[in-house]
Amino acid sequence: MRFARAHARRSTTCLWVFFVVAPLLGATCHPRIESPAPATPIATAPVVPISRIDTFVRIPLDAIETQANDVVPRTFRVEPFGMIIDGTADDPVVTAGYQMDRERIALVVEDGALTLRTTLGYWVRARRHVGPIDVPGSCGLDGEPRRHFVLAVGLEAHVDTAWNLVPAIRVRELHATDRCEMTFAGVDVTGRVRASLVDELDHTLPTLRARIRDSAGLRDQASRLWQRFGEAVELDDGAWLALHPLTVGVTQPALEGHFLRVGLSLTARPEVLVGTRPANETAPLPDATNVVGAPGLELNVPVRIEHRVIEAALTAALRLETGGVRYPSTGRRFIRPTHATLYGYGATVVVRVEFEGFADGVIYLSGTPTLDSDTQLLTMPDLDFTVETRNILMRMASSLRADDIRADLRERLRIDLRGPLEATRLRLTRALRRREGAIELSGAIDTLHVMALYADPTTQTVRATVRATGIVEAHYLGDTP
Repeated sequence: MRFARAHARRSTTCLWVFFVVAPLLGATCHPRIESPAPATPIATAPVVPISRIDTFVRIPLDAIETQANDVVPRTFRVEPFGMIIDGTADDPVVTAGYQMDRERIALVVEDGALTLRTTLGYWVRARRHVGPIDVPGSCGLDGEPRRHFVLAVGLEAHVDTAWNLVPAIRVRELHATDRCEMTFAGVDVTGRVRASLVDELDHTLPTLRARIRDSAGLRDQASRLWQRFGEAVELDDGAWLALHPLTVGVTQPALEGHFLRVGLSLTARPEVLVGTRPANETAPLPDATNVVGAPGLELNVPVRIEHRVIEAALTAALRLETGGVRYPSTGRRFIRPTHATLYGYGATVVVRVEFEGFADGVIYLSGTPTLDSDTQLLTMPDLDFTVETRNILMRMASSLRADDIRADLRERLRIDLRGPLEATRLRLTRALRRREGAIELSGAIDTLHVMALYADPTTQTVRATVRATGIVEAHYLGDTP
């Protein structure tokens, strides 16, 4: 019984201290007050716009000329006496053979079209059959100068949807600059040599078209480039840029001065990932489209800002490591935050603040992260207490002015993202500068802005959609190592 009376006296003392002394001296028996956590409605993540890169490459005509000289045969030959000039196969009267060697091919532009021009030097060896006697003759041999034809071949090409280069070749000009006459035989073989050469070209040109197509290897090059686009590019500090390409476009070749210009376009859904290198994508090369825009670059890249980055800014703003900010700044009845964390889903972010002072507990605020595109400051201008938290603050003490605390927190919660965004701009610029086969890419990101923010609770991040604009230039290097 004595123990019960003593326990009752101690309980009465504590209640007396709480109701009488605590309000005057600053809460000796710190009551614990915790606002209920607000519900965070599920929201759909915003769709990131498709990114695109449009550029063009100028292929020097001398590079095409060099390739033509590598592909076109240098010699056309009919074995001696293998060609009937006069008579029939059963009764050949005059037979001949020749060898024709071309000079270097020159690629020129005539009437707005590409033309391959060269001079063909040739010799002819012939004989007339007179009974059992063969009377020989020749031109361009035995000290005589070679005879010549001028050859001009028109060259056009287009790219089909399967990424094949389809060349079109036709003889535009073939004429003799001098004659091949054999007085012994009473015959001028120039016309017959030309006719034989035309037949040879008719047989050779389809093969030549195939050789040009195969030597260009456009589909193989495009396929290799596509696979490269499917590989993640290391930025730095364990960050990777994955392009996730969607389509590739190409324009038909067009003459531009001393160059052949080809427009190129890529659409993609890029993202920046941190951690392990993403696996390479192995989707097959899609059909070529003919949609190519004006040169320019617009990348819409999801970049994740970890909660700890914002929480570190909160810690600094609320001076949590040095005791915390007092609310109000003077007087015995105050609270001060001791810890701050974030969570949320979609457009809403919740700030959970633990506090101590004349009372201990937890309060909640919620708001919408907003980024000023000019200052690159991340703020929450609509940050406000939850209804339950506001009611608790109003009941705790008249000195705790919720509006003043809210205004101060809004001002303090300003995170400067200029540094991280500039670092991202430089990293993306470096990622653009690369060589892919015969093409070297260069360019720069000129502007970088955050277009949308989304709180993702599964990854404890705020996802920012960053729009980068700039230009990419492509330079043809050929087979230079």
